[in-house]
Amino acid sequence: TYNAAEMILTLKVQQPHQGDYNNYLAHKTAWIENKSGAQLPVTKKLTSSNGGNFEYEFDLKTLPEGTQEIVGAASENLGAVSRIPLFTVESDRKSPVIAVSKGASETIDTLDKISFTVTDDKDPAPKIVSVNLTGGPANESIALSYRKINATTYGLEYPILFPSLAAGETYTLTVTAQDAQKNTGTGATTFLYGPPMAGII
Repeated sequence: TYNAAEMILTLKVQQPHQGDYNNYLAHKTAWIENKSGAQLPVTKKLTSSNGGNFEYEFDLKTLPEGTQEIVGAASENLGAVSRIPLFTVESDRKSPVIAVSKGASETIDTLDKISFTVTDDKDPAPKIVSVNLTGGPANESIALSYRKINATTYGLEYPILFPSLAAGETYTLTVTAQDAQKNTGTGATTFLYGPPMAGII
């Protein structure tokens, strides 16, 4: 069975006559390989062993990057190997790319001047996990909301009662996003806060 959301493959192996011939006939191991017969380096664990029945879990998130045609395989101590073609999976090992922009100046007078883009080479719509502002005299951490400007660009939204930024203090805005295969990327920018200058009339 395959849990596509978590990319966990469960492979059930049945070993006939397990323990016959003074235990010479016994299940040895299981693995997955590609259609060319090359074993694929993925994280696996034996989750169940009961007589001649064995169950393995393979974490397909740990597959090498690219398209893989998965074949399940199992062997016994006397050398026999059984294989079963399974399915094709697209493995994405690259994290989303996040670019945070504050404009040309190191000093900003409003968070409206900050925007960020989130892109991924496989997932057209990576999920934004968090947007956090840290720093200031108390080194506080504040979660911010955001709004979508276009397909990949976002701006900040913050409440009217947003805690006061302190003039001359340094702040860091950090954005974290995750793609469909749970690869996580982070982008950040650091800025000085300078309050708007009052005009003279």
